Amino acid sequence: MIRMALSVSVFLLALQCIANCGSLTLSSDHVDFTLQHGIRCRLTSEGDALWRLRTSRDGGFAERGAAQSLAAWMGEEMQCAPQQLRHVKTGSVHSFKSPDGSVAVLRFCPFSLAFFSANGKRTVEIDNIASGDGRSVLGGRLLTKEAVYGLGQRLDRLNKRGQKCVLYSSDGYNDSNSTYMPIPLFMTTRGGGVFVNAAERMCADFGVARQDAWLFEIERKTLDAYVIATDRIRDVPARYQRLTGKPRLPEDWNYGPIVCRYSPDLTVMEGPTSRLKGKRRYLGWGVKDILERYRSIGALPTAMILEGLPTDVFSGGNGESLKAASGLLARDGIRTMIWMRCGAVISRNAPGFKKEYEVHVDVTDGAGNIKTANTTLIPDVSMRGNNPDVSGNRAHAVLDITNPEAWKWYVSTVWKALVDCGVSGAKIDFCEELPDDGYLYGNTRVRYRWKDPSVFSGTAVHHAYPVFFVSKLCRDLSVMLKGKGGFMPLVRGGGLGAQRNPFMWAGDQHRCLEKLDDQILAVLNSGISGVPFMTYDMAGYQYPDMVNEPVAVWNKASRKIDFSRRVAGKGDEVVYLRRSRTLSEVDEASVFSLGAAFTAFMPCFQTHGFVRNPYDFPESTVSVYKSAVRRHSALSPMRKNAARKAIETGVPIVRPLVMDWQDDENTWDVFDEFLYADDFLVAPSLSCAKERDVYLPEGKWRDLGTGKLHKVPRGGIRIKKAIDVGEIAVYRRESK
Repeated sequence: MIRMALSVSVFLLALQCIANCGSLTLSSDHVDFTLQHGIRCRLTSEGDALWRLRTSRDGGFAERGAAQSLAAWMGEEMQCAPQQLRHVKTGSVHSFKSPDGSVAVLRFCPFSLAFFSANGKRTVEIDNIASGDGRSVLGGRLLTKEAVYGLGQRLDRLNKRGQKCVLYSSDGYNDSNSTYMPIPLFMTTRGGGVFVNAAERMCADFGVARQDAWLFEIERKTLDAYVIATDRIRDVPARYQRLTGKPRLPEDWNYGPIVCRYSPDLTVMEGPTSRLKGKRRYLGWGVKDILERYRSIGALPTAMILEGLPTDVFSGGNGESLKAASGLLARDGIRTMIWMRCGAVISRNAPGFKKEYEVHVDVTDGAGNIKTANTTLIPDVSMRGNNPDVSGNRAHAVLDITNPEAWKWYVSTVWKALVDCGVSGAKIDFCEELPDDGYLYGNTRVRYRWKDPSVFSGTAVHHAYPVFFVSKLCRDLSVMLKGKGGFMPLVRGGGLGAQRNPFMWAGDQHRCLEKLDDQILAVLNSGISGVPFMTYDMAGYQYPDMVNEPVAVWNKASRKIDFSRRVAGKGDEVVYLRRSRTLSEVDEASVFSLGAAFTAFMPCFQTHGFVRNPYDFPESTVSVYKSAVRRHSALSPMRKNAARKAIETGVPIVRPLVMDWQDDENTWDVFDEFLYADDFLVAPSLSCAKERDVYLPEGKWRDLGTGKLHKVPRGGIRIKKAIDVGEIAVYRRESK
């Protein structure tokens, strides 16, 4: 079990910090102060309303945190340096003003550290700094009326006030309390924010242990955090991106529609096929068949992810099947992507492969006794065991990205061959599998034998490896594919810095009404956390209560499928499809229609899962899907302009209302409406009800369905909006 509860010893130290006094040492560009219980702290202004706060270990202050490690890996220079500070002392109060105009105010007895924007607005207050038991604590005060946002891709809620969250990526499989991409960044309706510059596990508490306090417990001996002293929430993501990397502008085709099917689909070029998944054999269809079905409904995708098609281009047909599939898709202007695990070597048969290119580890028990020495099979210790698509006790080999020779081989040999076969992108899955170095999971630890261990100094492997791997792969393959439409990674998981690589995707929501809001929350929480290019499996990935429906029989000798039978005879196996036990076809059509309607207004349009597909539904539902695809395409000019703004300003394409109206308390908890670019307010229907409540903030809003203009005063209004399944309420902001 991973212990993330607030430790008593650390919390008592935090309280001690409040009660005792300390000392202060001044320099031209930093402030060192010591709390009476011995913790040494350094405060610097990094410019642009960024203040860095660190604690000391062994007398020094580490320059390298998680953000610095990522920049070093990518060969980048961070554009942050300590600024000259102007110090003013008034009694026992010390004020430090940065050249950007923001101010930090330090008090002792009791300790507090308050940050003010250049306009004099108090934005962040810290009153807890502590360490002990291998952990650090950072905490501060919350006002009675103050909402909290951020923490990355989460499906639980928008406003985090009154919530305790574990920031650790895991394969939660539809668990709204888990996350595939934790970002240790939060902001409040005061306008400022805090970014913890660490990739270790941590627990964030916003008003649970203390109603008037926020608190981070970080599984790291020293503290490294940035305070963002801005006036507006919408200014916070850009500062975070300045530290961890700006997103790359997606290529036009990256926005979709992107079709990803579930193995055994797309494992052959043509005709029905079947593959074992666990103990059962499931039905699939070839590339030609699925392409023709999308053609039949008049809704071709921009890319297709060949999840199961053989991609080992160095054996058998030398990639001929992959070339044939990508060639077939290219005739319709459709890009080819492949599915892969994060860090997968892909082919040991590639020329020049060496065993040393894979990460080697020593697996030990809790006492440090060797269980397996120098192995490349790394146990998947983060597996929760509640994902029905995979089994527990897995182990995987991954690429040693710290080995320059291994990386050069991987890009110039393996990926060059895939690109030559027509591959333009990859869906990179299972980014949460690699364990942290030396951390005890149950009764297992791993100790890595990296070629260059310094790569991960200042950061933690579990969250850093997927971001490091994807970031460099995306950069190198974008160069290789320059002029050919670029390279697209579609990534499930990671940590800070993951926003560099569009798109991210929030996987494994169930196909049911109750989980539609998860998909919206994934995008809103990610966007406000500095990750503007987020998508999901439209209308859900898997049924909440599955049954296996026999549809055919597979003969072992002939290796053919007989659709005339459902009962296996001698030498046969039954072939199944997954269906819902509780969701009727009519209800599933409604869920699908509702999901398609609001996905038209999302950055990326992607379908995936072992569920019914657009062409499997009645014509009325197919019509809704086609309408959503057309709308998504029609919004392309606006979306591209908003994407450029997102990269320049940090303000995402899709965002919660609070980012534009943070002073309007009525927007603080609105999670089922969102702004699309600067012009549209979108209010999706998440149920089959014939009307829904819509909150309109201050401004002039024209209902695009009825043409009615709403002139909304300060404080906003609530209205009832009639709506049918497959329709969506959209309001355009009018400037005059």
